[in-house]
Amino acid sequence: MYPLLPIEKAAREGNMKQLYDTTKKLAGKYSKPERPVKDKEGKPITEIQQQRNRWVEYFEELLNRPAPMNPPDIEAAHTDLPIDVNPPTKEEIRMAVRQIKNGKAAGPDNIPAEALKFQALQDLLKEEETSMKDNWKGINEALTSTCQEVLGLKKYHHKEWISTETLDKIKERKNKKAAINNSRTRAEKVQAQAEYIEANKQVKRSIRADKKKYVEELATTAEKAAIEGNMKQLYNTTKKLSGKYSKPERPVKFKQGKPITEIQQRRNRWVEYFEELLNRPAPMNPPDIEAAHTDLPIDVNPPTKEEIRMAVRQIINGKAVGPDNIPAELLKSDFEVTTNMLHVLFKKILEEEQVPMDWKEGHPVKIPKKGDLSKCENYRGITLLSIPRKVFNRVLLNRMKDAVDAHLRDQQAGFRKDRSCTDQIATLRIIVEQSVEWNSSLYINFIDYEKAFDSVDRRTLWKLLRHYGVPEKIVNIIRNSYDGLLCKVVHGGQLTDAFQVRTGVR
Repeated sequence: MYPLLPIEKAAREGNMKQLYDTTKKLAGKYSKPERPVKDKEGKPITEIQQQRNRWVEYFEELLNRPAPMNPPDIEAAHTDLPIDVNPPTKEEIRMAVRQIKNGKAAGPDNIPAEALKFQALQDLLKEEETSMKDNWKGINEALTSTCQEVLGLKKYHHKEWISTETLDKIKERKNKKAAINNSRTRAEKVQAQAEYIEANKQVKRSIRADKKKYVEELATTAEKAAIEGNMKQLYNTTKKLSGKYSKPERPVKFKQGKPITEIQQRRNRWVEYFEELLNRPAPMNPPDIEAAHTDLPIDVNPPTKEEIRMAVRQIINGKAVGPDNIPAELLKSDFEVTTNMLHVLFKKILEEEQVPMDWKEGHPVKIPKKGDLSKCENYRGITLLSIPRKVFNRVLLNRMKDAVDAHLRDQQAGFRKDRSCTDQIATLRIIVEQSVEWNSSLYINFIDYEKAFDSVDRRTLWKLLRHYGVPEKIVNIIRNSYDGLLCKVVHGGQLTDAFQVRTGVR
């Protein structure tokens, strides 16, 4: 049995909305002009303004009916019905908002139902009695549901390189095809088929010309990006030129070197590898680090809206989403709404010194390096984390960086403002040149720590933060964000089983 077409399936299921939308797509975007109307006497009206006045006259008459000549005398009931007249509860408002149908035309205020749901949800989140967990759940629901209802999933669009002239020719070819089916005589059908064949040839020629022009423009763009050193644009342009082809997941081997054939065993192997990689042995003799006697002047009060707005702006666009599926572009779509929602959440995080559980989950993605790609060791893992979590971390970083930077050694250059790798390379080159010029000895030591970030002992890290004078409240929040951290490896477009991560930083 052949699968049903979308329009046929919608008709059988009685889904009138889908049936209408599909029929509208088939018919195209053509819309008939306003039909001319007549006045009361039956005379056609030609002028636009007079047509508008006629419609006003008609609806004003229709919606203002005469009052009854003898209105009935109806007595009021002696007792009222048991209907609650108190202010509505939050649950009643939430239920009423959910019952409003989506996809309806907006009224005079131009506020669609989808925007009302989004605004109502974020207004409800402002209530002080909600917990941090419920607050985050509401924010996540508001953002993701609004994206799905308003923006929807990615839809198919015609290829960007097809010109308007080609689209017109495709439409003309479609009409020629319809003429074949509507032919009444054999002669008409033969004539229509000949016209269709010619139209089809023109479409193919036009498509080839458009594709050639498009490829040449992309090649010029890629060449210009390479000359300017714009690697992002060069990569994106090259990706467009090569198409959307993606290689399947490469087979990997067991620890003993035996190839793995089953999909589930490959997933288990990746879990085994990353679990071992991200859980390093604790140091045999952990250092005894004392806390500072006085804390650094770092603000531990709830963040202001301006701080949150700045942190949202600092998040880079175009990055992959985390487990909550909230992209940076969504948070930047309306700074006012986003700031208000996150302000309440961040305030509760600082009060409770706990972060949402969704922020404690990461999805490592495998990036191939050099060497034999059947070995897990030749892949680099990049963990996808929650974007709202990154915004909160950015707020903390903006508060901490200046105060902590003043207490770091002058010799430390890594991960510090205004101390780029280029500056350090230039400094090292000057030292080498001076040593050669004066014929003096020079000793340089290059140390590359294996799995440096993945092997950091967290207990020592918390002690170091307190040693530098970072307030205990901030250390507690950072520690809580790492307690119970889970990871699920992305393999073949699916997630593996979760495993706990006890060492390293993200």
